[in-house]
Amino acid sequence: MEPEVDEKRDSLIRSNSIIFIMIIALVFGAVFVTHSTSAGKSRIKNVRGSTHRFVPQHLEKNNNEGTEKIKEDRASVTTVKPEVAKKVTADQSCQQACKAGNEDFQPKANGVLPKHLMLFVESYAFHGTTAVQQALMSNPDVSTLCKGKSWQCEGWKIDDVVKSPKNGPISSRGEKKKLLKKNKIDKASSASITRAFSKWSKYWNLSEPVLLEKTPSQVYIIEEMYNVIKKREFPKIYGDLIPVYIFVWRPFCLYRLSSHTRALAKDKGDAFAVNKELSILKLLLESAMKMRENQAPVLIVNYAELIWKPEVAEKRLHKFFECLPKGFNMSFVPHMGRDAFKSNKWKPKGSVQGFGEKKHPDNFGFSLADMVCEKNSSAGFTKELRDELHRVETLLEIHSRTCS
Repeated sequence: MEPEVDEKRDSLIRSNSIIFIMIIALVFGAVFVTHSTSAGKSRIKNVRGSTHRFVPQHLEKNNNEGTEKIKEDRASVTTVKPEVAKKVTADQSCQQACKAGNEDFQPKANGVLPKHLMLFVESYAFHGTTAVQQALMSNPDVSTLCKGKSWQCEGWKIDDVVKSPKNGPISSRGEKKKLLKKNKIDKASSASITRAFSKWSKYWNLSEPVLLEKTPSQVYIIEEMYNVIKKREFPKIYGDLIPVYIFVWRPFCLYRLSSHTRALAKDKGDAFAVNKELSILKLLLESAMKMRENQAPVLIVNYAELIWKPEVAEKRLHKFFECLPKGFNMSFVPHMGRDAFKSNKWKPKGSVQGFGEKKHPDNFGFSLADMVCEKNSSAGFTKELRDELHRVETLLEIHSRTCS
């Protein structure tokens, strides 16, 4: 009997030992998993909170995912002027132009409205202002300066608007071009701006609620022009003028759409062209934020949206100008002799939408899904320059989604 008892006792001990080992293994396993999970969460938290990591921007179609992505981008962007980035992300609501004018545009007995929306289309030369103007021209309630018969209907290029330093009429096309350069036009006095408004009144249809002016060079005197309007230093025939702004920016990888930028890169090198484009984007961003700070309605438009997402651009313009019920049409083509004139030397051939249909975004390295350049590659790029360009473009694109 004793051998049998011993055998049972040994079997019981072995079973208890196995159970004990399994319990120990389970306990250690649980501790390891808990530790790993905590460490993983800590690493995720550290990565998300890092100010040194640059997060590429992706604009997901899903609204919830897109909102989360915008938050990540805002946290990671550190542009050259932090106060500008703060202004961009502080208020993303749609500042509707019509509400600034209280949506009341009832004509007087003589047909002249008691107030107008003074619409400035702002950008740099050959960066999309004419495309925006053509889209705006599709609405009959928008009056242009084309009757002034200047190049591309630009107000500051009307012959009797620009004066020489001696305050006489300009003597040549060369003198006019010189006066319109940055180092000249940015010294425009309030008196010269008031004179311009006086001359422009002959060419705008003052029975229309929106008066459009789009000379690219005037972005350099945007504050001076704003102050002239706010101080009411313009002819009384206008009634009230409410300044509103559309800023159009072009992603860097689309520079090949412009023969002027291609020529600049060929003539002065890639490094010069890259720095030039970056300085333009910064100027537009800072100017737009300054006008928003002044409580003026501002709409920022990505040039790629105009040509490749025309229905989205139409919707945003209509929301910005809700008091213009006829909306906007990206397939609009100006009628010569009525909308534009031979002396305007109108550049576009066909519509804005038609231009986009002839150019495929993939050929320029542009992502329609994300609305950003997939890759900015150039001999003029350094890592720092590429990151800075992406940061500024990210801020502009974030702001380009208002009124959508």
